[in-house]
Amino acid sequence: MSDANVALVRRLYDSGMAPDVVDEIVADDLVWDITPGAPFGGVYHGWPQVTADFFGRLLPHLTSLKATPENFYGAEGTDHVFVTGYYAATELREPIAVADVERNEPTVWPTAPSGSCRTV
Repeated sequence: MSDANVALVRRLYDSGMAPDVVDEIVADDLVWDITPGAPFGGVYHGWPQVTADFFGRLLPHLTSLKATPENFYGAEGTDHVFVTGYYAATELREPIAVADVERNEPTVWPTAPSGSCRTV
């Protein structure tokens, strides 16, 4: 089942999160786990929470956002798919404060000159 699930998640990324594809593919009990220390990192449950509490807080800071997946991992014997890759923003409208996981204190989201930030 993991190969089929990986194909579904690839399709979701390939569509650019098109609403019709999201509606078709995303399960009601989706768990979206954003790396601690990333902007608005945390665990979000269900697509409505992802769109409101993650994207709804992140996107106002950016002029654009592009996800570039690198690796898709299907966990054998489960329905879980894990994705690693990059997010790139062409321009930040304003700095995004994030926590420094090592020191547990605020810091500014580190970006490369192109505006790219790698999250895993």
